[in-house]
Amino acid sequence: MEEKKFWEPPRSRRSAPVVAPVDLAVLEGATKAPEPLPVFVVLDYENGETREVMGFAYGWTRAHVLVEVPWPMEYYEGRKEVWVEASRVRRRKIDRDWRW
Repeated sequence: MEEKKFWEPPRSRRSAPVVAPVDLAVLEGATKAPEPLPVFVVLDYENGETREVMGFAYGWTRAHVLVEVPWPMEYYEGRKEVWVEASRVRRRKIDRDWRW
């Protein structure tokens, strides 16, 4: 008879986004947002998948945008700030009248 395991430590079963590093010289003179702007971001993942996720933009240059997006961690889903190409970001609207 096979022994059942009732508990295993949690681990991230989701693949992580792949984000290309950006040269710091390119980021000089970046504009900082006075408050985070809601955006949709297209991310490529380690498993070859491409997904559009919700995030917030914190700054930008002509070619790149600093966004905060969901990021799988070992035990939970956290958030991470990354620079992505501006063509992968589009604005979204948050309905402020929406209630839980």
